[in-house]
Amino acid sequence: MMRPAKFFMLYLSFSGLTYFWRLIFIATAFEPTTDIDIINIATQCLMIFTYLALIYIAYLRGKYIGKNYLMILPFIAGLFDLMITTVLLVPTVMNVTALCIGLYHKAEVRESEPVS
Repeated sequence: MMRPAKFFMLYLSFSGLTYFWRLIFIATAFEPTTDIDIINIATQCLMIFTYLALIYIAYLRGKYIGKNYLMILPFIAGLFDLMITTVLLVPTVMNVTALCIGLYHKAEVRESEPVS
């Protein structure tokens, strides 16, 4: 069971890690002694594990609120972030959309039974 607060904290933390991994990659890429291929592979692996965690978190929340499609959004974000790195806005929009959809859940109103 994935409550909204837990979903928010986990999803925000892991999506924030994707920006952190990119920042570390950029920071180390400009050092003269850095082997850029090794750093790139390490960054890609960290990004894959982070997006797998985001997909799993979205899957659990989507299953709990009845929106099974929620896990597709971090999947699309991961594809753009890992394969089409020149389009920077798409992963951010997908992650924010998944976060908003995952947090917005209208509780079902049950009709009260008459007391006999």
